[in-house]
Amino acid sequence: MRVLLIESSCYKPLNPYFADALEELAAGRGWNSRFVDEADFFPVKLSLLSRASAKLLGDHSRRRRELFNRHIQEVARTFRPDVLLIVNGKMVAPATLRAIKRGTGALLVNYATDSPFNPVVTTRYFREAVPEFDIYATPKRALMKDLTAAGCAKVVKTLFAYTPEVHFEERPATTVEKQRFECGVAFIGSCDRDRLVFFQALLKSMPLVRLSIYGNGWEPYRFLRFYLRGEVSGREFRLAVGGAKIALNFIRHANLDDHSERAFQLAACGAFILSERTDQQVELLAEDREAAYFSSPEELVEKISYYLNRETVRNRIAIAGHERVVKGDHTCKDRLFQILSLAIEDLQRRSDAAVLRVTA
Repeated sequence: MRVLLIESSCYKPLNPYFADALEELAAGRGWNSRFVDEADFFPVKLSLLSRASAKLLGDHSRRRRELFNRHIQEVARTFRPDVLLIVNGKMVAPATLRAIKRGTGALLVNYATDSPFNPVVTTRYFREAVPEFDIYATPKRALMKDLTAAGCAKVVKTLFAYTPEVHFEERPATTVEKQRFECGVAFIGSCDRDRLVFFQALLKSMPLVRLSIYGNGWEPYRFLRFYLRGEVSGREFRLAVGGAKIALNFIRHANLDDHSERAFQLAACGAFILSERTDQQVELLAEDREAAYFSSPEELVEKISYYLNRETVRNRIAIAGHERVVKGDHTCKDRLFQILSLAIEDLQRRSDAAVLRVTA
């Protein structure tokens, strides 16, 4: 099988990154693979790029899109993939997908970690390309009907994932690192307005709590400025998680998430997780056995007050959550294989149907 992957390394190492996993899978299974990195053409996060105004980007951005799409078509023409797998693909034009399908007959698959209907993170290409895909894999159950209504032939529910080499800590923290990252409660993630009310309630009820917030977009809110610690990734992500007694996890409502990628990452790091409650999240990590949960600002404060000084209970839950995730086929390699297995099944059905037509 020949697999052409298109994704961006801008989000590496924290977000799912299939390029390394594909290389490993291809080597082990005798596949041929090629990787096109969006970051070579768009060296900033596409979520930021999509929010920037046309006035700022102008023809420069248009030219980049043209070059990127032309490059994809040329790679597909020479490589002739059986499967074209795109992670989101916010800059891949629908016309490019149609041209590749006509020219190569490739099965088109999207693993969309974002919602193509969320105006904050989408692009016109991302939204309009939905019906061009043969398989659309989404971690968001709430999106499945909308994706089907938009014209996608096959929509499947998947999950987020974690990367073992990123989220396991092998080298212990130094004394200086422990002092830097030690805190009572930590949150790693960007600012969503619906998250502010939870921090307001926490700081009002527990003004002396040792809170650390890592991520971007929080600076405009003065009541949080004392608690902002910049951004972390790689080893610093693990240290920030390891230095906190409680690691908070929120769902991104604007993206219609029913579980979070961060939960897999935190559990893989061995954190005690206090997560926003959803049915899917509780299904992944059992409540009060593998993670703790809250549904309101008041419950968040209540749970932090309860668990903050109960180290034995926290450790027991954290260990159970870690075991559940690392033994549950939730790595990026696992997720990639699950998605490509669906593609293989469809390719086999195509092959069987072609044989029947010939022999009929």
